[in-house]
Formats: sequence, C-alpha cells, structure tokens
Amino acid sequence: MREYIKTGNINTVIEILSEGNKEASDVLRAMLDNEKTDWEQLQLLLSIDDMNIRGNQIALAVNDYCRGDLAAFCNLISTRDMNLVTWLNNSYTLAQAVPKGAYRFGKRQFPPHPNVVYIINTGWQVMVQIENSGYVVLVDSQNRERRLSIRYIDDNYFYVDGVIWHMCEFAEMLMEKGYKCNPTLEHPPMLKYGNIIYKVPRTKKEIKQHKKMLADYK
Repeated sequence: MREYIKTGNINTVIEILSEGNKEASDVLRAMLDNEKTDWEQLQLLLSIDDMNIRGNQIALAVNDYCRGDLAAFCNLISTRDMNLVTWLNNSYTLAQAVPKGAYRFGKRQFPPHPNVVYIINTGWQVMVQIENSGYVVLVDSQNRERRLSIRYIDDNYFYVDGVIWHMCEFAEMLMEKGYKCNPTLEHPPMLKYGNIIYKVPRTKKEIKQHKKMLADYK
C-alpha cells in the first residue's frame, strides 16, 4: 500500500514517487522547470501521485506511451488523461492508475475552510489556525522564541518563512525539536534608520543582511 506523501521537499517527493526506479527519478527531475515556482513544480509531482502513478508506471508512460516526450507526459498529467490511465492499467497490473483521488494510507482531511492554515501536532490535533497569512512563535525548551511568517498555499501545504511545508511534516519537526507553537496577532516590530523602515532582524541570516543594508546605506 502506497504511503501518503507529507513533505514539501521536492527531492524527497521525487524519491518517494520513483520507488527506487532510477529511470523514473531521472524523468521526474527532467520535468522540473526552473522558471516555475517551487509550488508549481511540487503541484505537478503531486498530480502524478494523485493519479497513483509511481515508479515503473512513470517509466512506462514516458518511454512507451509518450515515446520519450516529456512535454506530452506533463500535458497528459495536467489534463488527467483517461486514455493514459487505461493504457497504464492494461500494461502494468501491480498498481491501478486513476484519473484523480488515489487512496493514500494515513491521509486525513479537515473540514474545508478556504485559506486556513492548520498547525497540528502529530496526533492531528489543531494547535493554531491562521487565515490566509500571519505569524506564529516557536518556543524551545529554554523558553527562547522565534517568530515565523506563515502563508496559506492549499489545505495541506503552507509557506514558513518562504519554505514549503506539509502540515504533517511541520508537526513532526515540532515534536522532534521539542518546540511549542503559539499564535500571535502581532506583526514583527518595525524600526526606522534614516529613510529606511525595516523589520527587527532575528536569525543569523537576517542580522547579516541587516548589517549589509546599513553599510550600503552609509
């Protein structure tokens, strides 16, 4: 039984989809378009999975049905082509492709509330709900705080400081690191330096960028 993909990491998604088939892995990597956003690329990969097409099925579909034409394969996935599904099911009997909605063990859905980010724990209990976008504060075992920006992508995925996370993946990270996640209605405090208005730097990267900004300003 194929497991539910619950990560926003494209390399990990490719590894899961390829099921150890190097040819399938090479196909999936070749499909990626650097001109598209990470989310657009991830959506294409998740569409393949939603049709229950993985591993040997991917290699068969591209090499035999599409005759090596990656663009044609991408188009067939985008349109959820029934002829591709039928051909795959006649050619490969170990797994059945579907137009959409492939069953995945471990997948759960919350009642649909458009544009709501759910921060959950590993038991699928909701700890924080954020509509569209906002901020949360992570608190570690020594009560040190880190503020993160959150932005809705879809019912399962969201941006955390610009990086794509699946809700389950984020929950596992919180558990592994022992973080508490608290909501905040506040926006990051803004300061002014000359004519520049900026957010208070918190991470090492932000501090480095902040120092460079001040140096350039002078």
